[in-house]
Amino acid sequence: MILRVFFASALLLAPATAFASEGFNSGQFIGFLVNFVILFGLVVSLTKKKINAFFEQRSTAVAKEMEDAKRILDEASEVLATYNARLTALKQETEDILARFREDGAKEKERVLNEAKEDIARVRREAEFRIAQESKMARQRLLDECAPVVLARAEEQIKQRLNAATREKYFSDGIDQLKTIRPEQVLPSPITAPEQH
Repeated sequence: MILRVFFASALLLAPATAFASEGFNSGQFIGFLVNFVILFGLVVSLTKKKINAFFEQRSTAVAKEMEDAKRILDEASEVLATYNARLTALKQETEDILARFREDGAKEKERVLNEAKEDIARVRREAEFRIAQESKMARQRLLDECAPVVLARAEEQIKQRLNAATREKYFSDGIDQLKTIRPEQVLPSPITAPEQH
């Protein structure tokens, strides 16, 4: 590589020097060429270690940068795989949470509906009980209010329809019925001891 640069530089500079003074002077050209080779050799020998060290450092730095880039790429791939795994786990966890919410919601709905049904049944029983109580109380009030009036009217009508002969007939019929009653029909039967086996 260094030789190529040397010969290319020599060929490019040689014609300008050789033809600078109106003609080609081969001695001058050879002198120039010898000076150039000596100068180039001196520059190369003085800077060879530095150039080699520079290229060596540069190739080491490039290799290190490539290794760092590969390491960073590997780490990034690992991080990406980790995030993908987390994302997959998060999706699964989200689905599990949604499934639990749906299940809990269904259970809560069923519980609320059952409570509502129980409340409706309890309110219906209480209403039926109150209606029955109110009906009994209304019936009793009606009896309390109407019975004396009805009895008084019935008594009046009976008194108007019963004359002395009818009263005497009912009285004698009642006494005849009393005469036909036997004592065992009125008196309780004696208590007998239970049989023992």
